[in-house]
Amino acid sequence: MHPLLLIVSLLSAWIAKLLYDAGVFTSIHNISPSTCSLISDFPGIEDLHVHASGEFWVGSTDPRSKWFESVDNKGDEVSNMFDLRSTGKHQGSLVIGRMVEGQVAVSKVTLEGYDGDDFHPHGIYLAGETVYVVTHTVQAGTGAPERHEVITKWSLNPATNTATYLATFHSPLFRSINDLVALSDDSFLVTNWRYFPPENPLHLFELYLKLPISPVLYCDFSKPGEPCHEAARMSMPNGIVVADDGVTVSVASRYVPRIYSY
Repeated sequence: MHPLLLIVSLLSAWIAKLLYDAGVFTSIHNISPSTCSLISDFPGIEDLHVHASGEFWVGSTDPRSKWFESVDNKGDEVSNMFDLRSTGKHQGSLVIGRMVEGQVAVSKVTLEGYDGDDFHPHGIYLAGETVYVVTHTVQAGTGAPERHEVITKWSLNPATNTATYLATFHSPLFRSINDLVALSDDSFLVTNWRYFPPENPLHLFELYLKLPISPVLYCDFSKPGEPCHEAARMSMPNGIVVADDGVTVSVASRYVPRIYSY
């Protein structure tokens, strides 16, 4: 076989496999019941957990392209895109939903005691009256904004639609965290959706070659020293759950696509 033809064949096969894994050729049948209703008041819903009472809690935030505004020193929007800051204009929120007379009613949760100027929830985990939230925050200031990856802990009061801030957990190993499972008050399993940050050109190689280098972390913040350690590595780990047996952990890999159980 001619070398050029071989290269073209391999490249075509790689592109076809990439599109297949991305779901381009997948047919999805409409299996939703006729009682489904669209919740349009809250954009960017990423994760959902159901409370023992039947109420459900979700995180909502605008697309990441809207997290930043170009502002001048007075806080007014300007066209200079080299002076980007977080304005809080597109602040995310927690949302509580419940059934009222056969209809889904959703309400924005009031966050109490939280002094951060940015709140963009991602994965959430509900443990009784406590919710743990993967939170993307942004440091204000001129130049390129610096995003911080943290886990925030909240005490819930469904009767008043409020959540009271309790604590923040952070580790240098939080690269681009996506989802979590709380194992105790201060210990978690956390997925890093990718290893390289988007400003690093190597993230394109990680994405398109589906490199199995993104870590799943075990973190215990009750102990001194670095709280997080790598528990596994895979290609872009996303959602994570612990089975009812308390020992089996399942992690969804975004672009392989597979679900790994440990």
